Amino acid sequence: MGETYSPTVNSESVNATLDLASLQNARVYIIDVSGAFLHVPLGGVPLHMRLGKEVATRLTTLDPSFVPDLDPDGTIVVRIHKAIYGLGGSSRQWSDHVAATLGSCGYHRLQYDRNVFIKKNQAGSTESLLCVHVDDILAADFLGDARNDLTAALVAAYGKIKVHDGDTLTHLGVNIERRNGAFHLDQRHLISLLD
Repeated sequence: MGETYSPTVNSESVNATLDLASLQNARVYIIDVSGAFLHVPLGGVPLHMRLGKEVATRLTTLDPSFVPDLDPDGTIVVRIHKAIYGLGGSSRQWSDHVAATLGSCGYHRLQYDRNVFIKKNQAGSTESLLCVHVDDILAADFLGDARNDLTAALVAAYGKIKVHDGDTLTHLGVNIERRNGAFHLDQRHLISLLD
């Protein structure tokens, strides 16, 4: 059986991307792909799942054609067609899918961190760097025009995405604030959770 986990970006890669963005005054933003796993067809052996009575009731309310398939106890067995969170292999399939989507947009994986993607223009200058952590993407645009193409491609592939922009961002529980041209990172908001 192949690998089932999704590789995640190294924190050193995120820090290096922010360092470069600071030095070159690049635009930094965060992209979140809504319902990421649900966009990926489930590969391999057909998989079935029993839905409990409450979920089965909701399903048959939304689509009465499922009523004849209800079991006497009110549950229903369904076939899973898309990757879902918590299902072995789903995160790997999502990772491969998003990498292919980014590749179709001209991004290439870096060899030392497979979750960092770079896009260069025809002159060889870096247009954009992406740090991918499952469905959260930290992006740095160095030439200013990569964001529109990237977000359009992600919307075309996945539908709804959320883009967070500005001088204060949060990525993977880390606050990122741009002040006086430099990025300041902290996790102060987590201190309150320690009490």
